[in-house]
Amino acid sequence: MNNLQFRNRRGEPASSFSATDAKKQFGRVLDMVLRGGAVVITKHDQPKAILLSVDDFNALAKATESTLDTLSADFDAMFARMQTPRARARRA
Repeated sequence: MNNLQFRNRRGEPASSFSATDAKKQFGRVLDMVLRGGAVVITKHDQPKAILLSVDDFNALAKATESTLDTLSADFDAMFARMQTPRARARRA
């Protein structure tokens, strides 16, 4: 089995279900997710998917967006500094 430990948003180990068990117990799995826990879905004892709430997904997407915005701003500032007459003179 994979040694990677998945955790929910509270830092607790995420519950794990085989794909077959997740299908059979979908209501229970969904309840666990909605109470704030991510659930790992496995196939042949290997993690294949993670089920999480819409709130958790949106938080992850927003965090990624913020990181991209920060990187873009940093790049734009660095590029602007490279366009000054002094910077151009050093490249020549």
